[in-house]
Amino acid sequence: MLIPVILFFIFLMLFTPNFWFTSDLDCWKYWSWYTDQEGMNQAYHCGTNYPPIYLYILRFFDILMGGHENALLHYSRIKWITLLFDFLPVLIMFFAGMRALMQKNEHWLLLFNAAYLFNTLAWGQIDAIHSNLSLLAIVLAIRYPMLAASVFIIALNTKLQAIIFFPIIGIMILPHLLSFKNWIKISLAAVLTELAIVFPFLLAGEFKNYFEVMVDSVDYFKLASLNAYNFWHLILSADPITVSDQDTFLAITYKQWGLLLFCGSSALVLIPLLKKVLKQGFQFLSDKKGKELVFLSAAMISLSFFFFNTQMHERYSHPAMIFLFFYALFSRDFIPYILVSIAYLLNMERILEFFDVPYYTFIFIPEFSASLFLIALILIYKNLFRDFLMKNGSKNEADSAPNAA
Repeated sequence: MLIPVILFFIFLMLFTPNFWFTSDLDCWKYWSWYTDQEGMNQAYHCGTNYPPIYLYILRFFDILMGGHENALLHYSRIKWITLLFDFLPVLIMFFAGMRALMQKNEHWLLLFNAAYLFNTLAWGQIDAIHSNLSLLAIVLAIRYPMLAASVFIIALNTKLQAIIFFPIIGIMILPHLLSFKNWIKISLAAVLTELAIVFPFLLAGEFKNYFEVMVDSVDYFKLASLNAYNFWHLILSADPITVSDQDTFLAITYKQWGLLLFCGSSALVLIPLLKKVLKQGFQFLSDKKGKELVFLSAAMISLSFFFFNTQMHERYSHPAMIFLFFYALFSRDFIPYILVSIAYLLNMERILEFFDVPYYTFIFIPEFSASLFLIALILIYKNLFRDFLMKNGSKNEADSAPNAA
């Protein structure tokens, strides 16, 4: 089952486009040059606003290519590292009890999704790394909470946006935390992983700079939207990228409204998940309906994060697409996954203009993509209410999909 996947990966490696969103690329080249000259532990003196993991990847790539100057001659190959993470969901399917779905070739519904690979191959961005590490942490949390904690710390140190999945992982490991010994082990795994990541900065007395970058990654651009076609494109008359998120409505800033809507939307799935885990524990998380709710929760949180919050980039809906794919495998409802994939691709392509098509058509106007995201969100609400909030929702359990670890 994995041989065709490996061959497809090699094919994508051979035909990786030498194309980028150039402002990102220029930053990475400068950061890698600076750490080559000054050392990795001085990385936060060059203006970088990234957590350490991708800085380590940049440094690793330079070494792999035989030095920074040679790496610059083959820089499109750095996409190969992110591409490895694009294929991580298939490995999760293979090793986590979903081989029956792979025998039906359903993993190709993700790998042949142009929207899914667009971020890595065309844009050259790295959202696949923290998104799929978060997916891995959630899958591991049921049986391997210590490993899940370590993986999640790595995801956080790739992109801080992964923090939105902390409540889900926390709820999933609750049954393990009934034992104080397990609580210590899980905490220790997280702390030791974090210490390993920041050790060079601690050794050089640079931890303060690392911490400031992590904290200051919020409110970097105080705008209603950073090219994310979301809620703000539907309600504001002006282009949201020109509107400050400190403007107010009913004495509350747009940023605060976005946070309120995001938190309220997240609570809709976190509360049912918490109740079911507290009541049924591992029994719920280990059956099909439990996994369906876990992936639905992760999808709703990531989509709500993108849709309602201000300061969102166009690529921040990437995790929602991945979790909706896994939700679809268990629920057999692929419509939200399809809608988010289309909206995501249109949003990304309108900004990048990779395919050079007529961008004046209606499908590329922000309101069209924003409407698709909204419809997907409404359908997710409907599914949540039907399957998990109605009294008889828990009885409607079809075991058409195999269990996953």
